Amino acid sequence: METRNQTRGERNCNPLNIKKTSIKWHGKIEGNDPVFESFKNNYYGYRAALISLYKHYRTGSNTINLLIRKWAPSSENITCNYVDYVSSRSLLYPNKQFLWSYSNVYLIMYYMCKFENGKIIDNDALLTVIYEFFSK
Repeated sequence: METRNQTRGERNCNPLNIKKTSIKWHGKIEGNDPVFESFKNNYYGYRAALISLYKHYRTGSNTINLLIRKWAPSSENITCNYVDYVSSRSLLYPNKQFLWSYSNVYLIMYYMCKFENGKIIDNDALLTVIYEFFSK
């Protein structure tokens, strides 16, 4: 049920606010948002975000600074604030390569969600998506 108090990420079941693309994400639905993707539920929103972040990591965005700048370019965001927020809370240095591990990915996505929405959305869905990714 939609309420006025929901963030855009909650309304779209897109906790990390993935912009609309032609990618046929699992769980993607037609939404009313002209800018951001909409998903059936938060599980699919987190799943798409994790896949996208992993692609960025594999192609060289392997520091918090590089990853966030790729995710939220300075043409659209105050990226330095985003980097500082995620780095300081996850305890990962902004310009040091991090290991793509369960705990690091969880902390990065958790704090990205908090930065994007002002709160964590459906932590159980986030944990499930990360667990499934690393269980393959």
